[in-house]
Amino acid sequence: MNKSLLLIKPDGLRDDRKTRAVYKAASSHGLRITRELDTRVGSELVDDIWPKFSSRSHQLASLMLRAYLGNRTVRVLYVEADNAVIARSRAVRKEVREQFGDSMFANVVHTPADEEERIANLSFFSALEQGVEYQRHLDLSAGPGHFGRFAAFPIDALQRLVELLWSGEDDDWGFLKSSRDFGEWIYLLPGSDNSIDYEVSVLCELFPDRPVEWCVHRFVEAEIFGSAPLARLDEGAPIDVLRRLQGEGVRAVTSKDGFHLTDDASEAKPGRSGQPPRTSPSSTTD
Repeated sequence: MNKSLLLIKPDGLRDDRKTRAVYKAASSHGLRITRELDTRVGSELVDDIWPKFSSRSHQLASLMLRAYLGNRTVRVLYVEADNAVIARSRAVRKEVREQFGDSMFANVVHTPADEEERIANLSFFSALEQGVEYQRHLDLSAGPGHFGRFAAFPIDALQRLVELLWSGEDDDWGFLKSSRDFGEWIYLLPGSDNSIDYEVSVLCELFPDRPVEWCVHRFVEAEIFGSAPLARLDEGAPIDVLRRLQGEGVRAVTSKDGFHLTDDASEAKPGRSGQPPRTSPSSTTD
């Protein structure tokens, strides 16, 4: 029998529609729920679920995950299927996230992406229930992390910044939304294949006159609202910045590329370029 799990995250449990959607999708994809567990994962243990972000070079990702999941109630659905349990579970994740959005702050449900992670996640929650020590597995799949100016940013200052960011969750992060107009802006979009820490580091290096806090805010704003304005081309920002961002794998566009915003500027929309506002970023939690 193939066994795995679905982890409903705090934002999924807060909204009955999202919770029900996970159960419905599990059933429609041939998964049987054998047991449920509502639990809280200590902040220091979050890295055991996503060890790829536990290295020092991924400090922002780790701190953001701890704030998102640490000491909050999550629900573990133990599932089984006659075959292809990982593929079926990933189909559940894909369906639910396509319905309700996919950012690193609100992606509703996690499930192991491969056999190694399946074994590790099952072992972790088994150890958590039994109150025994868990041996974290090694995962180097997050890719390059922080460098340059961002790598030198003090960890205690980064911790305070993360706490400030999450203090805006109940207000739908409204304080992060930049003032926007329809000028010639370079926009940051979410959904690149970069790690969180690497992408923020790129922003820090390409905008050296901006404080580190601004770079983190712009990254988070793009994740939440679908885009974040970085610089105005019609006020002297060099177009070379756009090419350098794109050269680092950052999803950046301008209004000249056909990119535009909705009337309330709260969501990115594809224009003539045909680029969607969001993909499934590997930098977020799986």
